[in-house]
Amino acid sequence: MAVTYESDRLLDETSWAILNALQEDARMSYAELGRRVNLSAPAVAERVQRLIEAGVIEGFHVRINPAKTGYPIRAIIRIDTQGHDNPARTAQLFERLPEVMEGHRTTGPDCYVIQVMARDMKRLEEVIEALAVVGRTTTAMVLNTPLARKNIIPDAEAGK
Repeated sequence: MAVTYESDRLLDETSWAILNALQEDARMSYAELGRRVNLSAPAVAERVQRLIEAGVIEGFHVRINPAKTGYPIRAIIRIDTQGHDNPARTAQLFERLPEVMEGHRTTGPDCYVIQVMARDMKRLEEVIEALAVVGRTTTAMVLNTPLARKNIIPDAEAGK
């Protein structure tokens, strides 16, 4: 039996075309977006607004190259809280450390997996020490990033 989601009604072929175009270029004007999906600019604006209100679109972002801004060191840090997890306190710690770019609460032996960036190894070490207050850390240095971001596509296209 197929599972249906509330978003299935909202995410028709046209909505997916809008999402695909915005994932490629979120700065695109409504006029250009309308040309791409065969709608008027006001119709596209209304659709985009509905997608925002439904929580499908969470925001529009600029992707910045950390190395070009003085943060050449990137690492993935796994944290095992050893059964003494305080999610609110851990989330607050992540927020206080500007080097933490993403934080995920996970299943398995590690309770959190986070991505950090740092100006130098000394600062990375300081960040690791700050994170150690919530548990045992394991750090992996990022050598390169062959896939930085992947677009979300509808299931029907995923198998192609």
